[in-house]
Amino acid sequence: MFIQTEPMPDINRMKFYPGEPVLVSGTLEFSDKEAAERSPLVSRLFEIEGVMQVTLYDEFVTVKKQENFNWQVLKPMILGAIMDHYSSGKPTLLEIKDPKEELEFNIKDLPEDAETINQIQEIINTRIKPAAEQMGGAVTYKAFNKGLLWLWLVV
Repeated sequence: MFIQTEPMPDINRMKFYPGEPVLVSGTLEFSDKEAAERSPLVSRLFEIEGVMQVTLYDEFVTVKKQENFNWQVLKPMILGAIMDHYSSGKPTLLEIKDPKEELEFNIKDLPEDAETINQIQEIINTRIKPAAEQMGGAVTYKAFNKGLLWLWLVV
């Protein structure tokens, strides 16, 4: 398995591309070991001293390190943890049904707005989403209804 890495503008963050899907869609951010329990991959990463935050995207993982740790030391351990995870055959996320974690979103696109929606999604996917991901965040389109745009933003 070859994992590509990419530095980010924030020198304490780095992207890791495992070459396999990480999430089906969306973004999940984990800031501590307790939250990481629902992800075998993230749990492995939090076992590494110096890992401060892990964010999962569809095609990559972003790891934020503590300032006093060096990427030359952490990077090989992170690469090893990612390889071990994918070799194990375990899922990235465990199926946990917690009603508190379920967010209902009942606003739907209107068919008459299809052209506007396509333009909005094009702008999000080509301009906004890449900029947000470069800084360690994420943007997900949810709906456009009655002139209001609904997005999920992770910063």
